[in-house]
Amino acid sequence: MASISYDPSFQFTPDIDNVTRVQAGGPNGSNVRFQAIKAEFDALHLVVQDIGDAIAQLSVTPPPQARTSTFTPNLFSTSATASFQWGHGDGFASTTAGQIQADGMMDIQLPQGSTINTLRVIGNKGSGNISVDLRRQPIAHGSAPQVVVTIFVPKSQNGTFDVNLPPTDPALATVDGERFRTTSWLASMVAIPTPAWVPSWTRS
Repeated sequence: MASISYDPSFQFTPDIDNVTRVQAGGPNGSNVRFQAIKAEFDALHLVVQDIGDAIAQLSVTPPPQARTSTFTPNLFSTSATASFQWGHGDGFASTTAGQIQADGMMDIQLPQGSTINTLRVIGNKGSGNISVDLRRQPIAHGSAPQVVVTIFVPKSQNGTFDVNLPPTDPALATVDGERFRTTSWLASMVAIPTPAWVPSWTRS
């Protein structure tokens, strides 16, 4: 925003009783003086207009800007079966060779009032299926979680994967920490005889 300033230019030359002769024309006549006063008011008008425009800009809500939050999986087991737990390494969650299933969840913090645009899951697997849910749950005790978006990587798609999807229902995409519990991630893997890694989950 450009700076706003005003420098007065009108200079008044006072009259002297019984000396100054009142006249319309001339370099010090009333016409020149009133024209200078008008020019001063015109300059003030422009400055006030600039001030008004600057104040109006302050009331304009800037357009939303996309932000990306990236989370390394730190999964808490949701299964009572010990062999269904996830293992963790430096920056990733993984299963062990011969493990047929793993289930887990983690809580994440998203900015209040933000809108979830996409869920992106990046990882690698040798076989089996991977399913990652982004969920929210009303604060009321006993309320059922709501699935915002699901990423599913089938057993036919092995190797490195990078999948992103938008929320299934736009009404679920707004982060509202006053009405809903912290958004959580639930990851499950079924029939995986070889290790799999999920190094990064991203919410845009």
